[in-house]
This record gives sequence, structure tokens and C-alpha cells, in this order.
Amino acid sequence: MISAVVFPLLSLGRAISGDRAANFVSARTFSELVPFPEKEQKRLLQIAHRKAFSKCRLGFLALLYAVLLSASLAAGRTLAKAGIIQDSFWMSTGATMLLIGPGWWGLRRLEVNRIRRFLVSQIEGKPDTIEKPQSGKKV
Repeated sequence: MISAVVFPLLSLGRAISGDRAANFVSARTFSELVPFPEKEQKRLLQIAHRKAFSKCRLGFLALLYAVLLSASLAAGRTLAKAGIIQDSFWMSTGATMLLIGPGWWGLRRLEVNRIRRFLVSQIEGKPDTIEKPQSGKKV
């Protein structure tokens, strides 16, 4: 249960820190960033993340991760106590991990979709504030 509190707090702290980079999202996630240099990709992603999760929305994202972890831990223990799975630490931990996986994927997809809207509007709306895309292959 401690990890259900500590991990989202660390996630929130990292997001609030100076660079405010997306926690579980990298530039490779967005095909829109492929033509840009790596440094520009990081900059665009940081700006889009900052706009997508400004102020209280950032805390809401950490709260969603905390709820997911807590609910998965509770469900894993409940399945063991109800007799659906064996009442052992490893079985309840395995059930918890199986519940966290799809939930984590779903929350990450929500985060990516939210950032993508701001990223696309930034790329299309302000072409003079970003570097020109590279033409050709990287060496």
C-alpha cells in the first residue's frame, strides 16, 4: 500500500520539477516528432506536456495512478481472501500485477492522447517558433 502513495508522489514531484517532462511518455511515442532533431523533439514534448497538464491537471494525473495502484492491490487481496485464487502473497501479487498492467496501459494512452492534441496544435500553429525538420536520414 505504501507504493500506492509513494510512487504517484514521486511521479508528481518529477513532473513539477524544473524540466516538467512527461513521466511515462517519450518522443518516440509521437510519430509527429520524427522529422525534428532530438533536442527539438524533447523541447516540443516538454512544452506540450506543460500545456496539457498545467496546474491542477498534473495532480489529477498522479491521483489517477494512485487510485489504479490502490484498487489493484485491494482487488488482488480480495481475490485471495474470496478463495478465487490461493491465499498466498505471490498469488495476490501476481493478480495485482495483472490488474495494474491494463490499467497502466489505459492511463498512459489517455496521457498520450491529451499531450498529442497540444503537440499537433503547437507544430501546426507556430511554425516560426520551431526549428525546421531535417531532410534526409540521420547520420
